[in-house]
Amino acid sequence: MSTLSRMEQLRAMALRKLIHVVLSVFLIIPFIVNLNAYGISTTLYFALIALGVSVIYVIQVKRPIITIVLLDALTSARRSILQQITKSPIGSAIPIDTLDDGLMRLERTVKELLESVERDYERRGGYLGILMGAIGVLISSY
Repeated sequence: MSTLSRMEQLRAMALRKLIHVVLSVFLIIPFIVNLNAYGISTTLYFALIALGVSVIYVIQVKRPIITIVLLDALTSARRSILQQITKSPIGSAIPIDTLDDGLMRLERTVKELLESVERDYERRGGYLGILMGAIGVLISSY
């Protein structure tokens, strides 16, 4: 295993763990913030999270993986931006090829980042871990 490959694996693992920590913060919020002041009980909060995550999971299982949709949206946005700039009066003043290259590099970077973080079983079956976590916390909050 090359050093670069090992470094890429470590970076992907660190990013994946960061995502886990950020998502876990949502599970801690009711213990830090008094949600009753906003008219939200702890059970309702966790039920809403479980419901939201369930909807995302169902959409993901029925349709393409969210990362594919996100990458398609980036490609469409790049094309739209270039089309709008080309039509605008300042279009001739902006180096379109340079802008296009930069936006394509951004797309590749996002794609590589998502591919490095997403595990193989998540690509096949969706993000079941977050759903199970939300349901587990909801059940244990009773």
